[in-house]
Amino acid sequence: MLAFSALFCSYLHAQEQEKIPVASRFNLKATVGIPTVVSNKALRNSFRGIYDAGLNFQIKLFSGLYTGIQGNYTGLKISNDKIALLNTECRISSAGINLGYEKFASPRVMWYANLAYGYNWLNYYKVECTDTGFVPKKDFIASSIRPMVGFSYYSDDNFSLGMFVSYTYLTNEFDPTAICLQKNSTYRKGDSSGNTSYISVGVVLNLNLRKDLFRSDSSGGDEPDEN
Repeated sequence: MLAFSALFCSYLHAQEQEKIPVASRFNLKATVGIPTVVSNKALRNSFRGIYDAGLNFQIKLFSGLYTGIQGNYTGLKISNDKIALLNTECRISSAGINLGYEKFASPRVMWYANLAYGYNWLNYYKVECTDTGFVPKKDFIASSIRPMVGFSYYSDDNFSLGMFVSYTYLTNEFDPTAICLQKNSTYRKGDSSGNTSYISVGVVLNLNLRKDLFRSDSSGGDEPDEN
């Protein structure tokens, strides 16, 4: 889907090939997607992804290479098709740094990829424990690695909209007994082995923080000063 959409956008603006896009020194990306749990098996059989929102500010280093800071907020929830009559939620807050690369496939279509490292806070809400002598563990801390690829289409010089896909891997091993889920579902030995990971697919909004996206060929190949 990503490739088809990007090719279609490139076709629409083939007439603009004489224009040369100039990447901004600074950009801001906002992402909103739906996460799908990959691992571990206990987490996958208990929770469904609800939302995955992110904000990413980047500074250009050279030749399409960027670095920056980012934050993400992800929500998972137990649904009735997995465990009935429970509304337990997992909310993951993340902050970190990233390294990215951007390249224009045409004057209006830009591909990008980045790799982020973050620090995460996992918090469980609406936990129900019938055993009054047991204190559930609701808060966890983990680091994460998050590769992402996508594209965006510029409708004007400062604004582009596109799609992304990302994979998030956290150094946190979900244990259903920590939040009393073993009372509501059957877990096999080994279901809780393996760290947490999920795939997110969604839309990306990119703000190009310069006044003009293009320069013309008449400039003689010299790139104008960036904002």
